[in-house]
Amino acid sequence: MSIPTLTTERHEDVSFRVCEVTQVRFDLPGTSPIAYVIDTEPPMGSIEIPLGLPEAQALALALRQEPGTRPGTHELMTDIFAASRLDVIAARVYARVGGVYHAQLHLMGEKGDLRFECRASDAMILAVRSQKPVLFASALFAS
Repeated sequence: MSIPTLTTERHEDVSFRVCEVTQVRFDLPGTSPIAYVIDTEPPMGSIEIPLGLPEAQALALALRQEPGTRPGTHELMTDIFAASRLDVIAARVYARVGGVYHAQLHLMGEKGDLRFECRASDAMILAVRSQKPVLFASALFAS
């Protein structure tokens, strides 16, 4: 049974903070790359998000606004969004359950406001590549 990605859930009860994904690092002897996210509003907390290697590479390229040697999935998606007249509004990381971050990609198009459930890494990569905000639930900074 698959989980539907297009959702009507808006998380209206969640307070979000505008954040900046500052870098991706793979420090040995660590087991996975880490995305470093900082809160751009006081009290300026930070979050470290473990990533898979392909997602880390895609995010690092997005942060530098560089294309891959061949178009990657995230570059393809941004081109599809542009051709379909869909604008990325934001990445919304709204929860952490069992060590897994849950996110939505917020889009706007001719059919209105659209939100898709997705991996936090995909939402962040697409928002960074589109130069749009990355939002994290305030409660994630308290945990």
